[in-house]
Amino acid sequence: MFVFTIVVLGKHISPSRAPLLFCIFGMATQFFDFYTVPPITFALPVLMLIMDDSYRDKRWGTVMKTFGAWLYGYISLWLLKLALVSLMPGVNGFQDGFSSLQYRLGANGNFGNEALAAIKNALINVWWMSCPGENELLVFLGLVLLVAVGAFRLWKHKGVGALLSCSAFLAVAAVPVIWTIIAARPMNIHAWFQYRIFLPVYAGIFMFFTQSLQECPPFDKRLRKKKTV
Repeated sequence: MFVFTIVVLGKHISPSRAPLLFCIFGMATQFFDFYTVPPITFALPVLMLIMDDSYRDKRWGTVMKTFGAWLYGYISLWLLKLALVSLMPGVNGFQDGFSSLQYRLGANGNFGNEALAAIKNALINVWWMSCPGENELLVFLGLVLLVAVGAFRLWKHKGVGALLSCSAFLAVAAVPVIWTIIAARPMNIHAWFQYRIFLPVYAGIFMFFTQSLQECPPFDKRLRKKKTV
């Protein structure tokens, strides 16, 4: 995760090469068997990438292309691993792999109250573990406030276009939440160490708020008034 982030920070990456780089990130994540919190290897590097001024007008396109490339690399190498295992006598790698995936995700055809309860518990437990101390409610309200203030400032001072552009940070921040919902069963069981998946949530929201301050600095008008006086 940190190696991937350092790679993004260490050199300027052109938009045309970003998908290939994230495809490699996805393959590396699968190769080293990072099943616990794989979305981090996509979310944190792409947040750093779209912070670059050269991506200001293409944030959403970059997020979608890099995520598709990361997912392709992650899934394709997993299927390749299953195919190689299937070459062994008496081993059906695809059957075992998909059975294991179905068990891990709890995809047993039950999408009623039990599945909803598992999703609810996973989100609460992972969130509770990711918050410092016992301030999970205050942290949640603080993040909501940052999003609300940032969105209002962008909409009021720069218009809908700037708000939509910066909302790409929030879209990336939502990826770990979506992963937690999909993989509710293992996330709930192992919340005590999988809580780190919410790191991009904090990072994405803070970057969204930071971008709102950069797009429309709060003290510019006051400073101009003082100078004219």
